[in-house]
Amino acid sequence: MPINSGSHDSSAIGATGDDGSQPSRQNDTGLRGAPVEFDSHRVKRIVTTVFAIALAVLVVTLFATGVRQNSQISSLKNHGVLVNVKVVTCVGELGGSGSNVSAYNCAGTFDLGGHSYDVTIAGSAFRTIGSTVQLLAATTNPRLVATRSNVRNEHASVKVFILPTLLLVVLLAAVTATVVRRRRELSKAL
Repeated sequence: MPINSGSHDSSAIGATGDDGSQPSRQNDTGLRGAPVEFDSHRVKRIVTTVFAIALAVLVVTLFATGVRQNSQISSLKNHGVLVNVKVVTCVGELGGSGSNVSAYNCAGTFDLGGHSYDVTIAGSAFRTIGSTVQLLAATTNPRLVATRSNVRNEHASVKVFILPTLLLVVLLAAVTATVVRRRRELSKAL
């Protein structure tokens, strides 16, 4: 009497299936359940679509950032007024090793047009709490402040639109190529 009389070991040498055929080793390693079909064309379309959407979002974000940057520069140059900002906090930021202060992050307040505004003071130098700093504030957006030297050195420019324009061209070329390829595939299928 066999030791394992209740089980059937189909992997044993010379074992046969119920119909008398040799069992397939290939079936022993497969997943149970329905077979999984892999549609590489569908995966390629999904990846291409996700890439196109991500590139479109990047292009829009870069264009919006360029417009905002140029607008802020123009606003400070054309509508900037000198204000005295009173330093209320100045916190040191630790450097790479965490043992020394590498820069300071200072904030202050100022009054303009009967309103008080809280702002971050540009620069990384330590400023004594209670001291005042002269900054330019845009009358159209008083929370927009900068030092006079920063405003003098900055200029609104079309250069901020070079990268988003190049990316837009890449996006349009990719979309056009995809549309042309799909139309060819459809015309061949008909």
